[in-house]
Amino acid sequence: ALGAVGPVTLSDGATVNAANVVQLAESEVYARFPDNEQRKSYQQGIATAVVNKVISGGGGHTIELLRALGKAAGEGRLDVWSARPAEQQVLAVTPLAREVPADAAPYAGLVVNNASNGKLDYYLGRTLSYTAGDCTGATRKSTVVAKLANGAPAQGLPSYVTTQTGPGDHGPPGTNRSSVTLYATAGAQIDSVTLNGAPTTAQLGTERGHPVFTVEVQLPPGAEASLQFTLT
Repeated sequence: ALGAVGPVTLSDGATVNAANVVQLAESEVYARFPDNEQRKSYQQGIATAVVNKVISGGGGHTIELLRALGKAAGEGRLDVWSARPAEQQVLAVTPLAREVPADAAPYAGLVVNNASNGKLDYYLGRTLSYTAGDCTGATRKSTVVAKLANGAPAQGLPSYVTTQTGPGDHGPPGTNRSSVTLYATAGAQIDSVTLNGAPTTAQLGTERGHPVFTVEVQLPPGAEASLQFTLT
């Protein structure tokens, strides 16, 4: 959106634009502000300035702004929820609601949750591929592959960013530990799950009629992982 409406100026005189907003808000602030409350205040200042600029239209860039917001919605980066039931009912049938569908259509949804209470999400890359075979009677085989890559540097990050909590081996500084969850097609059964080609186990759950499979993945700095789910 800042690419359409232009840069904003913060209270400290810093300029935020489309090229630096993500790095500033999700990475640099942790090095600049060790104090948690100061950091939150600065991040809120960024958000307020950006939202105000977008809402104001930035001086006549309406078409470019709508294109930017449409792209954000299409990429799953723009979600909308309303506490007013009538409004939410309208939103629920649009992609903006980002709801897990309550139907039996082929489906693969990836959710990655931080499992270590660190701040390394900024450096985590992820992709999802879904391949469905031909139907045989009432079933078909499908394969879902989730790939993760930890781009965090091995040194130089503040301890607040790399610190991990919880039991187990935390690995070297910069290690990312994530709970990787696949929301699968309603009625799907899991045949196998592998991590980097080796068999592993998944925790099982359900949500809105969909089976949910969760695997914990630990990635040192620079490491990659491939999770493959084979389903019927």
